[in-house]
Amino acid sequence: MLLPVRGIHAIVQYAMTQTEKHDLHTFLTLAEDWISGYRTRRQTPVFSDDREPLHFLKDEDLNSAIHECKACKRRPDALHERKTSEVTAPDTCEAFVIPLTPLSEAAAALLDRMLAAIQLVRGSSVIVEPLLHCTGSGGTDREDLHTCAVFIENRIEIHRPKCILALGRTAGSFFAGADIPLNDLRSRMGTWKSVPFLTTYEPDELLADEQLKRPAWEDLKRFRAELDRIKGM
Repeated sequence: MLLPVRGIHAIVQYAMTQTEKHDLHTFLTLAEDWISGYRTRRQTPVFSDDREPLHFLKDEDLNSAIHECKACKRRPDALHERKTSEVTAPDTCEAFVIPLTPLSEAAAALLDRMLAAIQLVRGSSVIVEPLLHCTGSGGTDREDLHTCAVFIENRIEIHRPKCILALGRTAGSFFAGADIPLNDLRSRMGTWKSVPFLTTYEPDELLADEQLKRPAWEDLKRFRAELDRIKGM
């Protein structure tokens, strides 16, 4: 698969470290000198690890950038070894549902039932996409979120949903901008870049503990009410 030029540009700017950017620049400089047959004096740019925001306008280009990303090299089953399915956007996106990592088959099936209970359908009125697109083992740290966050930020920028439903404490804390206990996140609507968001339990938590389904249902009703309120404005 050929990656669009914008996808290559995004990976260099976002996914590569300072050392990788310097090494790539050195290689391209040597290649240019070899092709031209003479050496040119150039000032070496100053590179950094800072990632720049993505500004893709189409899901296809963003999907390509996600598909080609290799920023999670330290993870044993990183994105370039195990990829999530590409997002197919609905004609009208009412809401984003964002778990931390790709959902298991059982968790995805439960989520679909949860959404159906509040008259929402994945792929029709809702986009479901994880914060982290790889499924590596072990805990999640700030570097994981820093590496993958621009993808979901760009997806939200493309579709501008009316509401966001974050699944689990880590996803909710990402949108809150601080590490906050789950029950505190669940107790109130937040706002992320002018988009309202609500946090509830991860489907896997509900599968593990039946008693959490009632409070999760209250969260979903509150989310539906907020969505209806915004649509009626």
